[in-house]
Amino acid sequence: MKIKEICIIAQGYPYKSDPFFAFIRPVVCAMADFGYNCTVIAPQSISFMPGKKKIIRPKEWFDVSDGGNKIRILQPKIFTFSNIKLFGYLLTGLARKWATQSCYKKYVKNTDCFYAHFWSSAVMVGSIAKRKNIPVYVVTGESTINITSLYPRKYIHKNLTSIKGIISVSSKNLEESRSLGLITGEIPNVVLPNAVSRKDFNLIERKCARKQLRLPENSVIALFVGYLIERKGPMRVLEAAKTIKGLKLVFLGKGEQIPTGEQVLYVGSVPHTDMVKYMCASDYFVLPTKAEGCCNAIVEAIVCGLPVISSDMPFNYDILDESNAILVDPQNIKQLGQAMMKLTRDEKYRYKLAKGSKYKSKKFFIDQRVERILRFMEENYE
Repeated sequence: MKIKEICIIAQGYPYKSDPFFAFIRPVVCAMADFGYNCTVIAPQSISFMPGKKKIIRPKEWFDVSDGGNKIRILQPKIFTFSNIKLFGYLLTGLARKWATQSCYKKYVKNTDCFYAHFWSSAVMVGSIAKRKNIPVYVVTGESTINITSLYPRKYIHKNLTSIKGIISVSSKNLEESRSLGLITGEIPNVVLPNAVSRKDFNLIERKCARKQLRLPENSVIALFVGYLIERKGPMRVLEAAKTIKGLKLVFLGKGEQIPTGEQVLYVGSVPHTDMVKYMCASDYFVLPTKAEGCCNAIVEAIVCGLPVISSDMPFNYDILDESNAILVDPQNIKQLGQAMMKLTRDEKYRYKLAKGSKYKSKKFFIDQRVERILRFMEENYE
């Protein structure tokens, strides 16, 4: 093992009752359980947000992985400035960069490599990596790669010279990185879709799940999981379902677009353990989203063995195909409605797609994904 110490640079990390950036934790925990010493630097905003309760975390605290390994979390405080720019630099981006570099110099000092979650994180440690000759591995999972809106292009490329490998959650993200000129030369790259933790997905029988959640036993239930915003499409799902008799809808998430009506059984956020119950209780999953990197909710639905209706767009092509999904134009209500009608009425077809999801689910577990990430990093370590 060439690498022992990994410094993870991220935009956030979950803390007790504040699950912000929850999807980074299973990756870090798996790295720790594979025997790597992990330190996370994730600056936290302390700017006041009207109507939002701010949870201020300690500057330094420790998480513990499923395997009982300690993970050091460093969260320097910063003020954020919305979308205010100065000479082409987003002030919030600069604040995160300065806080990250200062924190590294004071509390970490040395590491074998940086694991940068998203391109902006790679830029934040670029100058340190270059000066100390530390390899950087970038994970690109953004729904839209917006790095060029944070910093000038010349500045971006100056801070990406230490990249030794790129891990993309989808072929779409890899091609988007190329089109933006972020990948140059022969930088090694690999596509590894998102995955889930085995312990979070103890599946239960549908009838039992519905009884626990007090959902109707004999109705066909379609499940939506995601932010209740226009990009994700909750209102498009509601509109498409209006003509489908007997169909019930469950929306798990929060946001400004709140679906209502006789077909809606539940709307709101739930603990992750209950989210799995809702998936087990549902007949199929629907998410007509317009942009993703690789959608965690869709991966979770696949692991739960659900047929999927989602967008016929490149970000889905690595995880969905005709064996487990119906792909539609996310903005075409008629097409979406036809797909929902098909899965509502045709039980045999639902079973066929469910079988496809169960088959695909074998490759979407976090320990397997992280093992492949670590192998890729070790193979391209200099």
